[in-house]
Amino acid sequence: MLHLTSGRFSGEHNTENHTIPVFEVLEVEDGNRGLCVVVTPLMRACDDPWFESVGEAVNFLGQVLEVG
Repeated sequence: MLHLTSGRFSGEHNTENHTIPVFEVLEVEDGNRGLCVVVTPLMRACDDPWFESVGEAVNFLGQVLEVG
């Protein structure tokens, strides 16, 4: 998970990387289950706030469906 948000893949080096940045990974002591908590920025629903124009919606869809 951290691989795509650091180094040469990070946003400052690769503008095509649209992954959510990972701030920190916290390991949880819970026996043998190996749980962790991933700290990321607060993300919102894709339609909040609503699109103000058809152009915004088209631009959004172009970014979501972008093929590398």
